[in-house]
Amino acid sequence: MKLITLAKRNFFLSRQYATFLAGAGFLCMVLLLIVNRPAAFGTYIHALQIAFAVACAAILIGLLLSIGLICEDYVMIRRELMMGLSPSRIIFAKVINIIIYCFVISIILIIPYRFDYFAPSYLRFWHLYVSVFFTMLTSASLGLLVSAACIIKPQIASLAVSIIMLFQILFSGFLFDYSWVDISYTTISYYSIRTIGSGLGFHNLGFNAYAGHGTFGISPGHAVATLGMLFLFSIVPIAISILTLYLIRRKGWVIKLRPE
Repeated sequence: MKLITLAKRNFFLSRQYATFLAGAGFLCMVLLLIVNRPAAFGTYIHALQIAFAVACAAILIGLLLSIGLICEDYVMIRRELMMGLSPSRIIFAKVINIIIYCFVISIILIIPYRFDYFAPSYLRFWHLYVSVFFTMLTSASLGLLVSAACIIKPQIASLAVSIIMLFQILFSGFLFDYSWVDISYTTISYYSIRTIGSGLGFHNLGFNAYAGHGTFGISPGHAVATLGMLFLFSIVPIAISILTLYLIRRKGWVIKLRPE
């Protein structure tokens, strides 16, 4: 079966769920702007809260987009593996859909900030869009890995969403100052909030005094450091997901995993 054929089938099976997530995310962003007016970007704390909320929304939507793509489609994937389809083709078909969904939902998620009257004059819409897109894509890649790991017990995958989000919130580097071990460098939210803050123009809003929260800027070095880490975080889970399906097929677990 061709890769495009697989991707089309997966798209038609999941498009309604993705549409629901896009609508829910858009509504949350609109309500967030309404309840924060007119102080949304008036102070550093309010602006940081906006960036934090956008990052968390992108991470959560990304996880929900992919968390069930493997473990909940076990019967179909098992059949595809038994037919001789390679695990890489199965995973890449799902990745294609994830990229399409992230491409569209990212625009929907941030469009209120493009036309909001109180948005900062230094807002760089395309920088903000790329930041949200890579945040969502990285989170979806992580969700794909969790889904592959939970193929034996799919009910665990839904619990993993809460745990992952709690980890992203607690260790984003913006809620607490760590005096001993700082593990925020391993979280998606750490890099996401910094690059989203740059897209919102934090570097031009007089917030530079708060250097403890990192640099908000649009220099090439800053973009490479933040977006590059998000891209790396998106590649590794996809590779491990493919490897997981290869191991399942190689060890003969395709039939033995669990009843249909």
